[in-house]
This record gives sequence, structure tokens and C-alpha cells, in this order.
Amino acid sequence: KAEARQRDEDKDLVEVMSSPGGRRFIWRRLALSTKTCFRDEPHQMAFAAGEQNAAYRLLADVMRVCPEAYLVAQQEALNKEKVNG
Repeated sequence: KAEARQRDEDKDLVEVMSSPGGRRFIWRRLALSTKTCFRDEPHQMAFAAGEQNAAYRLLADVMRVCPEAYLVAQQEALNKEKVNG
């Protein structure tokens, strides 16, 4: 049962990463992992650490299931930065 659920989730991730809009969406979620989670207030820091952890888990899934799509998303983001400055 768990294996079937994992296969379905992996298939869904491949589907999302197969479209430009899906890759942009995932890229924005992954951007959360690049921000520091340190805050002055403990509850805010805990929340930020949770956000960062979720982004790391998503990155691990992407790299396990469709690493080539990650590279495409990375290139698309770089190209967008060049265009928008």
C-alpha cells in the first residue's frame, strides 16, 4: 500500500515537473530552503525551520524522481534572471 502511494506521488511529481509552470511553482517552493531560518523569536525560528525542512524534503524528492527536470528548472530560472535583471 505504501509502495503504491509512493509510486503515485512520484508520478504526480514527474507530471508537475514536466511543465514550465509546474517547474516554476516547484522552484519557488525550493527557494524557501535558501533563506536562513534564524530569527530572534523562537516560535518564528521554529516555523522558518519547518518551512526550510519542507523545501529540503521536496528537493530530495525531485532529485530522486526527476533530477533532469531540476536542471531544466534551474536553467529556466537563470534565463529569467538574465531577462529581468
